[in-house]
Amino acid sequence: SGTDFEKVESARLLSPSEYTVNTKLGFISLNTKLNADQVLAVAFQYTLLGDTTVYQVGQFSNEVETPNCLVVKLLKSTAVNTQIPMWKLMMKNVYSLNTYQLANEDFRLNILYRGEEGGIAKGYFSDVAEDIKGVALIKLLGMDRLNRQLDAVSDGLYDFIDNAATAGGTMQSSNGRVYLPLVEPFGKDLRKAMASDPVAAEKYAFDSLYTQTKVLAQQYPDKNKFYLEGSFKSSLGSVVSLGMTSIAQGSVVVTAGGITLQENIDYTVDYNMGTVRITNESYMQSGTPINISVESQNAFSQKKTMFGLNAEYQFSKNFLAGFTVLNLRERIPDGTVKVDFGEEPINNTIWGMNLSYQKNSRSITKILNYLPFYSSTADSRFQFDGEFAHFVPGHSRLIGRGKRGELYVDDFEAATSSYDLRSMLMWKMASTPQGQTKAGMFPEAAPSTGLAYGYNRAMLAWLIVDPNFHDKSESGKFNNSIDEEARSQMYSRRVKVAEVFPNRPVLTSSGEDPYISVFDLAFYPQQRGPYNYDALPSSFSAGLNYNGTLANPASR
Repeated sequence: SGTDFEKVESARLLSPSEYTVNTKLGFISLNTKLNADQVLAVAFQYTLLGDTTVYQVGQFSNEVETPNCLVVKLLKSTAVNTQIPMWKLMMKNVYSLNTYQLANEDFRLNILYRGEEGGIAKGYFSDVAEDIKGVALIKLLGMDRLNRQLDAVSDGLYDFIDNAATAGGTMQSSNGRVYLPLVEPFGKDLRKAMASDPVAAEKYAFDSLYTQTKVLAQQYPDKNKFYLEGSFKSSLGSVVSLGMTSIAQGSVVVTAGGITLQENIDYTVDYNMGTVRITNESYMQSGTPINISVESQNAFSQKKTMFGLNAEYQFSKNFLAGFTVLNLRERIPDGTVKVDFGEEPINNTIWGMNLSYQKNSRSITKILNYLPFYSSTADSRFQFDGEFAHFVPGHSRLIGRGKRGELYVDDFEAATSSYDLRSMLMWKMASTPQGQTKAGMFPEAAPSTGLAYGYNRAMLAWLIVDPNFHDKSESGKFNNSIDEEARSQMYSRRVKVAEVFPNRPVLTSSGEDPYISVFDLAFYPQQRGPYNYDALPSSFSAGLNYNGTLANPASR
């Protein structure tokens, strides 16, 4: 156990929001860190290039019935052992920058080595062979092969290729992780890069970093001298985490420059996940400070009140009667929109009565003396005690009167996704409509058409004109390259908020941007669109003209 297998009796299936999968390279990235006592396992299917057979590893939950065991592939066990094959499955080339929403702009990342020369960190090796002497470590380790336009030209900067967790690359900007493009960059891959100088490779290679745990690897001070150094711009973007979950409805207030923003117009709130998304890009681009406040969850906790009353009356020295009532009431704040099932506020009452009667009697003693085995001269005592109680369940008036209390089993708040059509990042290219080949509308979408699938797609571009193009100041980036006529064109000019919303006040004194972001669509019917590999006339298209434009664009 812990080496070859793990028996887990309380396993759960991770939701798609808790991990990402790179299907091309075959690895999983978890969004949360696993504890030492947690286990990770996986079941998956895959195919080989050129082979239609579907191979499967592990079992899926729909293939096994209770109480049988579900057998899956173990990726992490409760035991941390670097000698077992499972240790090689751990990716050791991923580093977290402890930030989110990284920007490609002005991103810098260098690898430094702090040698013996006064402990000064350098980005290269000086006492190595001539072919690798003075070569930057990021270039030596294959991390600088492209320029900013992703051309195969080294530019001295770390290659920033986003979406490494899903599509392959060197960065995952959403959670601030660096994916070095080597399996063991400071170990065997460094040795391979320094093959021309084996002595220096033995000196600098940090093999223990990948064969030992982090704590043990730090015990090698002569090897532990590599550092990641750089700078970056990070922004939570339009999504801000509030640091808490299950927030009460209506408890979030967002202001920008002293102006209270409107929910579902300027921003949306995911109350289950505890995130706020700013949908009005004018506030994001203007640089106005945005303040978000949320009331504490403790303010919405239920308040409990217990009331009790006990009354007794003694009619005589032999007769006593009593009455008792208890009430337990839970109250939620006024204005609470909903109450989840199982958390409804109660209003329960218990009331009851009790009687006690006792009396001395010589008659009972005389009757008992007729028994042959009993004889007494003391007075007998007759005593009666009785109790009655009734439980009356109820609920608070805030969720309804009488027996008609309203509860929410599930209002599917987490299943709602909001999309702001004004943001060009929310728009994706659609696929060619399928299932209409009989009508002759989209014959290229029929099965097995190959590259003809996109033959009729023309060029459609969507964009937002950068406000920097309208910066007329001396420090403007495009002050001298764009004339006033180009700035005033219908499809490139800036649009004021008052033109679209004439009754909406704009407080420019508070830093609010008087202009609104305009979402532009540009359609070029004679140019080929993405994934349109049309070259010659075919049954699906009219082919191309000699100048490369689409022939008969009206049919596209």
